[in-house]
Amino acid sequence: MEIRYTNGKIVPTLTLTKTDSRDYLFSDKAQLITDEVASDLKLMATYRNPTGYRTQTSSLGRYELTPEQIARIQNAKKVSLQVSFRNTSTITWKVSEKVLNEWKEVLSQGQSQVSLQNTSLGMNNHAAHHGS
Repeated sequence: MEIRYTNGKIVPTLTLTKTDSRDYLFSDKAQLITDEVASDLKLMATYRNPTGYRTQTSSLGRYELTPEQIARIQNAKKVSLQVSFRNTSTITWKVSEKVLNEWKEVLSQGQSQVSLQNTSLGMNNHAAHHGS
C-alpha cells in the first residue's frame, strides 16, 4: 500500500499491490474506512507486473483520493481498506499504525506543496492581470 503525489498532481493516489501466484483484477468497488466511516475509492487503473519469479505476479490497483478522504486519513486513529476484485472475493486490509503515520506525513508534505503551487499560481494570475 502506498500513497504518493505523482507527476505534479494536486490529488494523491493510493496504489495497492497484491503479489501472489494468480492475477487479481482490482474492481471499482473499493472503500476507504477511516475510524469506521466508509467512503468509496475511485479506481484509476488496474494492471499487473511480472515479479521475476515464474510463479509470482504483482497485481496493482491505483485509486484517487478525494480532499475529504485525505482529511479523514490525516485525523484517523484507524484505517482499513475493503477491496473487491473482478475475479475473486473481497479483501479487507488493515493499515498498521506505522504505515498510517507514514501516509499522514506524505499527505501533510503534499498539502504544503499544493499550497505553494496555489500561491504561485495566484501570483502569476495577478501579474498577468496587470500586464507586468
